[in-house]
Amino acid sequence: MSFFSCEIGQLLSDVCSCFGSEVKYICNLKKNLAALDKAMEVLRARRDDVLTEVQRKESEGLKRLSEVQVWLTSVEDIQNQVYELLLPRTAEVERLWSLYKTLAKEP
Repeated sequence: MSFFSCEIGQLLSDVCSCFGSEVKYICNLKKNLAALDKAMEVLRARRDDVLTEVQRKESEGLKRLSEVQVWLTSVEDIQNQVYELLLPRTAEVERLWSLYKTLAKEP
């Protein structure tokens, strides 16, 4: 009988730690996506400032540096990637949370 109680105790401990890591993953996912959104907001603001300065200099007759164009293109690529990640985030977080609640209720 004590063998079974030890095994059941270990099993319960493993299940709880598994669910704990799932909850932590879901909570971190929300936090990480929010941080990504904020970082993208800062990057877009910097891009806008750079574009404003570039356009001002171009109106004065100067030419855009290739390095600046590469940076602007990289920002656009990053923005598209982040958009693809952030677009479905609410649905995915809700799906994971619902799955966790369903699994937590099962005996």
